[in-house]
Amino acid sequence: MLRNREQDDRPLRLILRAIAASAALLGLTAGAAVAQPADQPPQASAGAGEGEKGVAWIKLCTTDEKTKKEQCLVTQELRDGNTGQLLASGSVRIAEGEKILLIFAVPIGVLLPPGARIQIDADKPTVAPYTICFPQACVVRTEIDDTFIANMKRGKDMTVSVMNAERKAVSFPLTLVGFTKAYDGPPLDPELYKQAQQKLTEEIKRRAEEERKKQEQEQGQQPQ
Repeated sequence: MLRNREQDDRPLRLILRAIAASAALLGLTAGAAVAQPADQPPQASAGAGEGEKGVAWIKLCTTDEKTKKEQCLVTQELRDGNTGQLLASGSVRIAEGEKILLIFAVPIGVLLPPGARIQIDADKPTVAPYTICFPQACVVRTEIDDTFIANMKRGKDMTVSVMNAERKAVSFPLTLVGFTKAYDGPPLDPELYKQAQQKLTEEIKRRAEEERKKQEQEQGQQPQ
């Protein structure tokens, strides 16, 4: 059982590593988004730069060392445009001989029993359970079929809504523009992925340092 659990968690850990690169590939501001109350109309702000960048989803593939089978993630992430902090992500996992999985990573501190509500445009929403929580995120995972993939390809937006500790619904909108191209197309070059990770790390450090200096300056200007 322990071995099976480790195998189940491995693709989730891959997702958390993979989504760290996509902001650098998209540009931190182009991929910026802010979580919003669930009663507001979904706004696919992750694709705010879609028309200029032409991309919001990326495809990453790797080969499982034990099974030697290829597994791919088609991923989009939402980040704070000022800090680069990850807010949420949505991924489709494809692996040879396995069910297609829809996986979301959302902030910790959510209420677990209600699960997460997933909706494409005005379609009937799907409720999916949380499967595991890491220090940086809680993960929702559910099996999907070809019909759901087809709906993602023809849709405009996909929104995942969660319940926070105050029992208020919070929504994370993802654009579906560009999903078909990423899903059907070739994966991202591994070397480009590596470079993106490094670029993102450097950018986040730079912005954190700028914010620290800004706060110190504001504190220095306060009257004594």
